[in-house]
This record gives sequence, C-alpha cells and structure tokens, in this order.
Amino acid sequence: MALTAIVLLASCDHNVTTETIVYPDGRLDKIFIFENKDSSRNVVGLRRGNGWSKTVVVKDVPDTKVKDDKFIATFKKSFASAEEANQELATADDSLLRITSSFDKKFRWFYTHIRYSETIHPLNNNLHLKSDDFVVKEDYAFIDRLPAEGKALSKGDEFYLSELNTRIVDNYGTRAYFEEYYAIGRDVLGEQQLEKKWLDTLEAHKENLFRKMQSGEKDMKDNYLPDAMDSLGIPLDKVAFVQSAKRRNQILEDRLNFISSASEGKFKHIIHLPWEVIETNADSTSGKTIVWAPPSIKFLLKDYTMYGECRKPNYSLWALSGATLLLIGYLLVRRSISQSPRQQISK
Repeated sequence: MALTAIVLLASCDHNVTTETIVYPDGRLDKIFIFENKDSSRNVVGLRRGNGWSKTVVVKDVPDTKVKDDKFIATFKKSFASAEEANQELATADDSLLRITSSFDKKFRWFYTHIRYSETIHPLNNNLHLKSDDFVVKEDYAFIDRLPAEGKALSKGDEFYLSELNTRIVDNYGTRAYFEEYYAIGRDVLGEQQLEKKWLDTLEAHKENLFRKMQSGEKDMKDNYLPDAMDSLGIPLDKVAFVQSAKRRNQILEDRLNFISSASEGKFKHIIHLPWEVIETNADSTSGKTIVWAPPSIKFLLKDYTMYGECRKPNYSLWALSGATLLLIGYLLVRRSISQSPRQQISK
C-alpha cells in the first residue's frame, strides 16, 4: 500500500537544513542543504535555472562494509523581500514542500521591532481527504508539544506517538489513498460518457471496494477498479480505461512519494535575525540565531509556523526624549525661581 509510507518517523532517510538570513530592510538570503544518497533529490524542487547557486560535496560514510557515499547539495539565493521568496517557495505544488515567509517591521518610538516567521504547509495538503475526522484536538495538542527531533520522550508519550502514527497510517492514510485512487477511476469512467446509472452503480459499491482493499484482499493495481467495474456489469472499455488512468496514477504516485520522502526526512531550520531576540518559539537560541529541529509529524497534517521577534533601540529618539525631559525640567525650575520673589513681595 503506497500510503503506508506516509509516516515513517523512526526511519530518517535524509537530512534537510534550511537557513535564512534576515536583513533589517526585509531582504532575505535563503540557504537549503540536502544531505542524502541522491545528489538530485530535494523536496523543495530547487534548480540552478531558477537563479539558485548550487554546490555538491560527496562525503564518504565511515564504518560501512559497502561503499556508501552521501551527497551534500547546497542551494543559495537572495530575495528582495519575503513576498518575492514566497513566489518561488510557497506556490501550490502537489509534490513539493511549501514554505511561506513573513516579514513585519514596526516602529515603536524607543525600539524598532521585526517579527519574522516561516510556515511549512501540511504534507497532506494535496490529498482530497482531510484528517480532521481521524485526528482529534487532543492529538493536535500532543503534536504541538512534541520536543525537537532527538529529544527523549516519556514512556507515556512514546506510546501515544506510536498509537497516533498507527491511526494516521491505518485509518486516515488507507482511506485517503483509496479516495485518491477511486476519484481517478470515477473520473476516467465519466470520460467514457456512460449513462449516469453506471456511475451510481459504482458509487453504491464504493464502501465494499474499500473494505476489500482494507482487508488486504485487493491491492490498488492499475486493473483493480476496471476489473471491479466489469464484475458489476458496467460496460466500460477496459483497455482505454487503463491507458487513460495510467497518467493520473503516475501523478498520484509522485504526490505520495513526496509525502513519504518528506516525512522520512530529518529537518533543521535556522533563522539569523538582525537584532536582539526578544520572543520566539524556537527549540534553541544562540545570540541572534534561532533554531528548530521539528519531527516531520509537526507539519504532516497541519501548518507549522516558526517565528522570532527582535528589536533594536532607537538611540537618537532616546537622546531626543532625554533632552526634552531635561528641557521641561529646566523650564519648570526656572518658572519656580521666577515666581518666588513675587510671592515674597506680596507677603
């Protein structure tokens, strides 16, 4: 079953590091580092042709009996703004990781603040079936409080995570895959312009088809649905059906491979802010640098936002405010002194 690979959180096949340098004027330098066994593999779809510089380093993996090289591919590109970065990195694509950047700069008299964030969009965003009927609020709350990748979990949390992974794969994953496959079959059947009653016949047997697949009686092979339709007496052209469905099935396979590949990765996100960090949800902070190492389940089913806020003192306004206070103090004292002799004469 292709979608059973959707959550292989314990088996990290490759490393992905994203690094962003944020400048006070809103410019961004983006760096992506992919470390895996295939130099061409990256879940963001970066290419030299889009203005990215690329370097590849081959690294020998020690302590292995068979030669096992790792490719470290580094992509770099500068953007004039977060909006420009989003035009390339946040556009909808069924087989790529989508990351939206946000830059907000505010002047608050004594300080100037910058709030910068990056949001990774759900890996399952390209599936028709959403997860809300399979994953409850308590599950999402548990996912939110999971620590960084590699941090120890309590036995209770380990058990909960294992059960959650099983439910996502066995319940949500299996049904989501079936819905995608079934939708392809129904669309292709509709292209053959049969009477509506035959589409209704297929719909009436949908749950039975799912139960057979769920029980392992049938695999979602190219001939499964046309064979099932034929057994239901639906007068379709099986050869034309298989040929028409083949391209759609390849697209579905690419989408599912993306989910599997991304969910198997080990991710690290680094943001370099220009000034003192005053607020963040990062896993760790060092000076102006904030770092996250989220397990991929954090963005498997919902948005995952990483943010940091920094500020710098507006020293010129501090000086102006201080000078203004001194001037006001001087004027008040002078007024008090000038009024004292008059008060004495009146007495």
